[in-house]
Amino acid sequence: MDEIYRSQFRLPYPLYEQLKASADANHRSVNAELVARLEESLVSDSFDDSEYFTSLPGSTTRYPTDRGAGALERDLRDVRQQLHALTKLVRDRLPSVDHPEHPDFEPSTKK
Repeated sequence: MDEIYRSQFRLPYPLYEQLKASADANHRSVNAELVARLEESLVSDSFDDSEYFTSLPGSTTRYPTDRGAGALERDLRDVRQQLHALTKLVRDRLPSVDHPEHPDFEPSTKK
């Protein structure tokens, strides 16, 4: 990322604790976890599912297309597997968060 927008957000403490626990489970910083979750949310908002579901003219009821929901589940599983492999590859190549070369490194101010 060439351009980084620096900001400060206020979160309810219980939400921060959940975010921190998720970041720890995913072996990344809270900032990286927040960015990943925002990216995932924004990508899913723009997902076009017309290949999998359709509506009859004048109706809001959704019906599976010929590919159907089973194909959607298989495609999502394949994407998850590819994302998991890519995440592992990136994680293996990045220095730890405590290393100065890591993009989320923040020097300790504790003495």
